[in-house]
Amino acid sequence: MATCLAVFGSIVAGPGAAWAVPVPWQNCGTPTDAVSIQQFEASVWPPQGGRPLTLSSRWTLSETLAVGSLEHLTTTWPSGRVSDTWLPFQQPVTVLFDDALLGHRHFQATALPIPAGPYNQSLTLRVPRKGQATQPLAVDLTGVDAAGSQVLCMRLVIPVK
Repeated sequence: MATCLAVFGSIVAGPGAAWAVPVPWQNCGTPTDAVSIQQFEASVWPPQGGRPLTLSSRWTLSETLAVGSLEHLTTTWPSGRVSDTWLPFQQPVTVLFDDALLGHRHFQATALPIPAGPYNQSLTLRVPRKGQATQPLAVDLTGVDAAGSQVLCMRLVIPVK
C-alpha cells in the first residue's frame, strides 16, 4: 500500500490528517476578565447536521471560581424566540455547544470551586439534524464569579448546515 506525503514549506500533509478550523467567536469581555481563551477550534465549521463535531479549546483562569459562580447562556433562534439559562460555571465550550445547540447537558458538570490555572478542553457531540434544531443560532455566554463580577463574555453564531 502506497502512502502519499506532501510537504509545503513547513506544513506537512499526510493521509488521515485531522485539521482543526478556528471557531469564529467574538470576545465581548474585557482584558481584566478572569477567563482568557487562547484557542477555540472545531473539526469542521460550520457544523454539519447529523454528523459528529469535535471541539477543542485552551483557556486560562486567573482566579479560583468559588461555589456561586454562574454562567448566563442566552440562545436566540431565527424566529426571535430567546432562551435564557443560568448554570453553575462550567467549561465555556461545553456550555456554548452542549447546552445551546442540544438544549440540555450531556456532559458531566465540573464541580465548583474551579482552581485558577490553564485548561485544555476537548469534546465530541453529534450535531442535530436540521429538523431537530433551527439554524443559525445566536449564542451569548456571560460568566460571573460568586461576587457577581464578570469573568467571561463570548458571542457566537452557530450556522448548522
